[in-house]
Amino acid sequence: VIEGLEHFPPDQPILFAANHQGIFDGPLLDLALGHRPTVGLTAPYQYFPWPISFWFSQIGGIDVARDEDEAKKYPTANTPKRAVQLMVNELAVKRRSALLFPEGHVEKKPHLIEFKTGAVRIALLAGVELVPVTIQGTRHTFMPGRLLFLPGTITVTFHSVSPLPNDP
Repeated sequence: VIEGLEHFPPDQPILFAANHQGIFDGPLLDLALGHRPTVGLTAPYQYFPWPISFWFSQIGGIDVARDEDEAKKYPTANTPKRAVQLMVNELAVKRRSALLFPEGHVEKKPHLIEFKTGAVRIALLAGVELVPVTIQGTRHTFMPGRLLFLPGTITVTFHSVSPLPNDP
């Protein structure tokens, strides 16, 4: 089920920031966005099993070493500063929308974890709207740690946001 996407013109670059319940959330969100040109920000490609790593390469995903351990293990991944620059370029110059998961990874416990600040920084630097997205149901339909799908309903909700009041 896809809700709320009709409020966002497909030719307008937008940064979509979603919660992260399961390993297939990225491809699912990309599918929900339809034909909108989109790029994703992700952990290093090598971190993911095929077909997720293949999907990221196909959409031109920007990978980032999220900490020092990942930087050592995946030396070809972008630094956080470089990943932010690349995402801003995709949004502001190439006019592509982008998706990311501010939690930074899938949490094994069934609750949100603290959001990283990159989504807000990228949206401000690129001058684009930051749209919150809620994904519900993937925790139960995509088995964690296994490439197994179970029956169920997945809902992707694109939330409208009110503009901030102008400063006097």
